[in-house]
Amino acid sequence: MCTEQPAYKNMQNNSLTPRVSQPVLTDSFNASQIREFLEQSGYIEITGKILAQAAHQGNSISVSFKGNEHRPPLETLMCLFFFGESVAQDLAQKVLQPIDIDHYIEAGLIEIKDAQVTPLVQFLPYRDLLLISDFEWAAEAVSHSHSVMGITGSTKFLANVTIRRPSRLTLDLGTGTGVQALLAARHSEQVIAVDVSSRALAFARFNAQLNGINNIEFIKGDLFEPVEGQTFDLIISNPPFLISPESQCLYRDNPLHGDEFVRRIVQEMPRFLAPGGFAQVVCNWIQPGNDDWVNRLSGWYKDSGCDAWVLRKSETQPEKYAQKWLKGFKTKDMEQRQKAWLDYYQKNDIAAVGFGLITLRRNSKSSHWSRIDKTLPGMSLDSGEYIERIFQIHDFLNQTQKDRILLNQRLRVNPHLRIEQQNAPESDDSQTNVSSRLLLTQGIGYQVNGDTAIVDIVMHCKPKIKLRKLLKKIAIRQKRSPEEFITTYLPACRRLIGLGFLWPAKEPSS
Repeated sequence: MCTEQPAYKNMQNNSLTPRVSQPVLTDSFNASQIREFLEQSGYIEITGKILAQAAHQGNSISVSFKGNEHRPPLETLMCLFFFGESVAQDLAQKVLQPIDIDHYIEAGLIEIKDAQVTPLVQFLPYRDLLLISDFEWAAEAVSHSHSVMGITGSTKFLANVTIRRPSRLTLDLGTGTGVQALLAARHSEQVIAVDVSSRALAFARFNAQLNGINNIEFIKGDLFEPVEGQTFDLIISNPPFLISPESQCLYRDNPLHGDEFVRRIVQEMPRFLAPGGFAQVVCNWIQPGNDDWVNRLSGWYKDSGCDAWVLRKSETQPEKYAQKWLKGFKTKDMEQRQKAWLDYYQKNDIAAVGFGLITLRRNSKSSHWSRIDKTLPGMSLDSGEYIERIFQIHDFLNQTQKDRILLNQRLRVNPHLRIEQQNAPESDDSQTNVSSRLLLTQGIGYQVNGDTAIVDIVMHCKPKIKLRKLLKKIAIRQKRSPEEFITTYLPACRRLIGLGFLWPAKEPSS
């Protein structure tokens, strides 16, 4: 019976010990029927609202149901497929209509024991998709090595930064539940989803049918082995990247020493990219005690034939990193395990662990650029378009390295640029500008402090005026020498272009 539930992030039912379920597609019914049923019941809408509220409040919300045998059907569905509670068989049979309960059993979604129906998978909405996965609290019972986790922080991060231009062929490496492949299917002619786990592929196939998506091929295999000889317009990967002395969870733990597994992926990706194709991987990497992690990381893609952009979202010290990943494992040997982890980091000179995104673009030109941003400001939903544009902007900057060429270009302002100014009142009722800040409200939220000249440049930048003429105009407004003004502020203009505050006036050809 489903009674009052704890905060979402702490939901668990330790009394349940579900078997290792592997969903199967049956001829008796189509999985999309379940989505239609859960949509009509209101399940998708209400769980979507709960998850949105949980994200807004830091995963700290409560949902209460008063236990009784006559609760509404929606509450029963929530108890089953959201909270993972057992429900009386007769009640479940009524609520799951019009789909016969036997179909849920045949598909491996529930089991019946002692007149109680126990859910074996969780149903959660994400970005207009409906996905099944293991319950997070049940992962230990399922066996960590076979767990198929749902929407994690790295899942959302990769979904937000993926470049979603039209793709002929997309590869999702380490597909898990298939969520990245399902999202990529919307802008790809064909998607290939690879995973080493048969159980993960079973979940992913079920999720594809659950959402009526049929342009994905699911293949079992180790990394790029199943797609040898093929090239892709887009490669995306959220691999197991945890850096630790353990290797228990297939979906999470890096199977090789340190960050060697991710390094191999990054070094292999260029070989499978079509000309102009993008590869994006979210991962952890080692930051050694000598703080030379930038050179270390750039060595992964040096001479790869690709342009590269690394965005570091965070860095974590070893002790906090170990605590973060071990907190979900309440075992008697926790102290010994944490000590083993810290000893491992010390022995291998791991001063910190970085987390972020590595994006590569196959470029046939002889020279390639690379960039590592050590601090990542806030990001808006769906920042992939911004990331793609920055690659185009770097092409523009490489073509305009000489000042005279850049000064002959026309620019326009990013429509998502905003200016914040602080003014101080004067005794004559006038105001004096104290400080100005430029910021982006879409994409990556970079911020730049600027003086009145920078603000004037941005305010008067128009696609019809060349940069040289614009700078001369601002110099005259400020009663300054045009030559001195150009020398002083042209580097600032390059920086504003490189961060995406200013764009080339001409849209790049697709």
